[in-house]
Parts: sequence; C-alpha cells; structure tokens
Amino acid sequence: GLVSAPRVGTGLGAAKVRRAFRGVLAAVDGADAADRTPRELRHGFVSLSSDSGHPIEDISRLVGH
Repeated sequence: GLVSAPRVGTGLGAAKVRRAFRGVLAAVDGADAADRTPRELRHGFVSLSSDSGHPIEDISRLVGH
C-alpha cells in the first residue's frame, strides 16, 4: 500500500517515506537516523500523551485507531 503521494501525484511507498523521514531527522538533530522510524515517533507521541494524563480515547483517535 501507498502511504502518501508526492507533488507529481505518483505513488509514494512506505520505503520512500522512511528514507525521507531519516533525511529530515539527520538534518534536524544530526543524530544517527539509520535506526529511526516514523513508528517510533508515533509511539513516543502516544507514550508522552498518556504520561501527561490525556484520555486514552483522545490519543486513540489522534493516532487513527
């Protein structure tokens, strides 16, 4: 499955999204982005939101469950 589409309207698969994500991470914080994934960012959002006391129903809705 496709997860997004680039400006030209062709399909953009998960591998290209991961590659672009790692490029952004490397440019922003200079960290070793090779082991990072969008899923980790999502998991971090859920964990921080939960720890901050946000209702699980709201978190679930925000992450698409």
